[in-house]
Amino acid sequence: RIAQMVLSPVHKMSLEEVDNLPDSVRGKGGFGSTGK
Repeated sequence: RIAQMVLSPVHKMSLEEVDNLPDSVRGKGGFGSTGK
């Protein structure tokens, strides 16, 4: 065998740079918080 070609999809994304991220329900309690 001389060569092998593998076809795979390429996903194009666009990124947006922001100064702040909104708070999420999961991260509301802080680092390591279980909410209890």
